[in-house]
Amino acid sequence: MQPPARRRGRIALWVVVAGGAVAAAAFLLNRGRITPAQPAPAAIRTVAVRSGTLERTLRLVGQTAAERSVELRAPNLRGRRGRGDFRMLIQDLVPSGSRVSKGDVVASFDPMYQQIYLDDERAQRINAEAVLDKNRAAYELRLQSHRQEIRAAQAEIEKAAHDLKTMPVRSAIEAAKLQLAYEEARATYERLLKETPLVEASAMADVDRARLEVEEALVEERRAQANLDRMNVRAPINGVAIVSEVFHAGERKQIQVGDQLRRGQPYMQIVDLDSIIVQATANQVDAETLRLNAPARVYFDAFPDLVLPARLDSIGPLAKSFGQRPDFVAQVPVRLTLEKQDPRVIPNLSVGADVILATEESEGIVPREAVFYDPESQQPYAFVKTPDGWEKRELELGLSNHIAVAVRSGLSEGDIVAAEMPNGAF
Repeated sequence: MQPPARRRGRIALWVVVAGGAVAAAAFLLNRGRITPAQPAPAAIRTVAVRSGTLERTLRLVGQTAAERSVELRAPNLRGRRGRGDFRMLIQDLVPSGSRVSKGDVVASFDPMYQQIYLDDERAQRINAEAVLDKNRAAYELRLQSHRQEIRAAQAEIEKAAHDLKTMPVRSAIEAAKLQLAYEEARATYERLLKETPLVEASAMADVDRARLEVEEALVEERRAQANLDRMNVRAPINGVAIVSEVFHAGERKQIQVGDQLRRGQPYMQIVDLDSIIVQATANQVDAETLRLNAPARVYFDAFPDLVLPARLDSIGPLAKSFGQRPDFVAQVPVRLTLEKQDPRVIPNLSVGADVILATEESEGIVPREAVFYDPESQQPYAFVKTPDGWEKRELELGLSNHIAVAVRSGLSEGDIVAAEMPNGAF
């Protein structure tokens, strides 16, 4: 059995512990009743007023093109088709994308066939010249022979005339024979004299025919030489060589060494990259807002980090319909000149261009969603955040675009405005 003093101490300890537990429970209960949880107020989107330049722009889409470019085509070889082989096999070709200078050899065709043709035509010309020399010699021989016949006929006349002097001592028959011989010699001489122009013309015809054959052979030789010279193609301008593509075996492929081209077939384009322009279109409704020499910025889909300055160079006089669009949806073609070039820019790149229609310097620029309008007076106003809450301020607006508006009075740089209607605002 425990002593009474020790038993009383344990009872006192349990009383203290029980009292503390009751007090803690009462405190927690009272705290929950006094400060119940309150819902947090909804956050309102805000934006800071900034200063700067506000632009109104018109977005155009188009593609790049070269203002100065040259298309190279397979040589149009000329000559007598039955006597030459006019096949054109590519023997050498600069890689597509290579930079070339004016006068550089950019392509060459196999010259063997044209060299053979040139040798044949040269041989034909040499043979024709030999025939001409032969005909000229024959002409001189023919003329000398005819002149000899004339001299012989003249001698016969003189002999017959001398014999006529013996007619007094001749019989009548012999005298008659001498008279006939004289007349025959004279007729022969006169005939030969009359035939002289005909003989000369006949002999000269052979010479002229041979001369024409020489001239024809010389023309063909020059053509063959020109064909041979066309086997090496030189760049007519400075630029970048772009090799063409052809449709072969059901697919498109780039022209390459060993391909045979037909005459006049395009195989390369040389583009002057310093003359790149932008060809775009504007909706017929927006075209009237465009002005010549308006500044612009050009964006390239292939190079997102590249932005080049440009200027509106021309506006088409007529609207055109493109593709399958209805006729009433028309576009106006426009052209922009790049004021700065970049080596990465080549023709046929898709681009977007922002043409700057108007600009305004402002000390207060805010998003359009931060500007509200009175439903009756249409007076613009904004809600500015102050230490005491939201303050409604009337505004005087300036230039605006699709996303922002310039505020001429009512706001200052750095003000915090509501981007949506605050709760309880009127």
